[in-house]
Amino acid sequence: MPTPDLPMELWLEILSYLPQTGAKFQKMIGVNRALFELAMDDIYKQVNFTSDDERMVQRFRQLEDENLARRVHFLFIVPTQKLLPISNKGLNRSTSSFRRNILLAIGHVRSYAAAFTKSLVDPSFEVLNTAKKAAKHCRNADTIVIVVGDQEITPAFVSFSNSLWRPDSVGPNIKKIILVTTFAKLFLFLNPLVDLASTLTNLCEFHLQLELPGFENNFCAQRRGAMKALVSFFVAFKDALTSVKLRFLHFHDGRLFEKLPHLPNLRELSFLAPTNGNTFPITEGVTIFFSKHASNLEILNITFCPSGLGGPSGRYILRIINNEETTNLERLDLIAQVVFPRLHTFRFGSQNFPWVRKRIVELSPKPKPSRIMPNLMKLVMDKNWLSLEDLSATADSFAHEEGCMLEELVFGCMELSRPYFDLLAEKLPRLKALTINYDLTTSLQEGNCPPVSAPPQGSVSGFHNDMQISMIWKSLPPV
Repeated sequence: MPTPDLPMELWLEILSYLPQTGAKFQKMIGVNRALFELAMDDIYKQVNFTSDDERMVQRFRQLEDENLARRVHFLFIVPTQKLLPISNKGLNRSTSSFRRNILLAIGHVRSYAAAFTKSLVDPSFEVLNTAKKAAKHCRNADTIVIVVGDQEITPAFVSFSNSLWRPDSVGPNIKKIILVTTFAKLFLFLNPLVDLASTLTNLCEFHLQLELPGFENNFCAQRRGAMKALVSFFVAFKDALTSVKLRFLHFHDGRLFEKLPHLPNLRELSFLAPTNGNTFPITEGVTIFFSKHASNLEILNITFCPSGLGGPSGRYILRIINNEETTNLERLDLIAQVVFPRLHTFRFGSQNFPWVRKRIVELSPKPKPSRIMPNLMKLVMDKNWLSLEDLSATADSFAHEEGCMLEELVFGCMELSRPYFDLLAEKLPRLKALTINYDLTTSLQEGNCPPVSAPPQGSVSGFHNDMQISMIWKSLPPV
């Protein structure tokens, strides 16, 4: 009994697993149809394109049916080494311009590209061609994730990725693009987006992570080309973007912010990069960029990671936020000069690696949110390890005449003890959500005895006793 919402072949396969008795069959169909639809939605909600095997080809052929393709909302394109082998060749900035133009032209030719590419014996041609056809049916897909590292970009893959943005494919419905790639390959993905900007009318979120190349040469030229392509992308979509997340594992161009246009609808900004005096020799561009968007920003994430490019990045970023002076006594143009009236979530931290976390100086970010972030509701410092004094100073900085507005707090500490909670209860009375990352729990002993430490997963009876005593003490009526 095929129905108009699923292909006959799929229903025949389903019926082969059901009992043959008519009464039981009809009862199961009536009761489980809703669950079956939910299961199908879950199965086809995300399509993972990773390899070029027969199973992947079969999956894409199934998506040529409109009733299955309409369930797809996420396209996850992470080609394995089997599909795109690791290589220091292919389409990148170190390739000669003549060879690069020839290869790109092959990928764009419509009438002869299929036959010519197949004649090159590209093993991925069949699956890429099938995926291109299937994507045209996935009109409800609104999120695309593309992860391509040190892999050889073939003309067939270029043709496939470019086809996604066209009017007859998923381009007009795409709202969010997540791109993880290297500096050398960034232009291959961004330039087609710029060319088809008029088609991507719903794009509003862009997340980019640029990784260090493993093989490619001429890295400085690749970095300049990547930044140029990135600026062109922001210019093309400046009126559409509401959320931007940039993550650079290598960053040496603090002037990038000076080149970025004003994004009038930007609500969320996230930036992770090595941050120090070398990567940001002049912070005026950062200040100007933030001042342009301060009136609309609601979520701000500034995360720095360790770098050997000129001293501790943590102390430098604190100067940016706290309006401190540099060692040469020159005053910087700083973020602290900007007011964020609509900002309700601020995340500040350092991306510390496990093997160096203990060796990094403990940082205590002390912005004045009562002045620069008057309506802040959530503060996240999950990558910072605060002492009790640091936490007290941070809590004091939220003081308003009408009281503290902070409702959610996330931070880390080396040794968690009862005084942390006593301090938070005293200074942040409106707190509704609290997350603490810690290494040890400590129990306060009578007199001046040192605290007893225990791992988080070990014995914490002393810590629990302290907490219970504190709760009982607070519940007693005043004398």
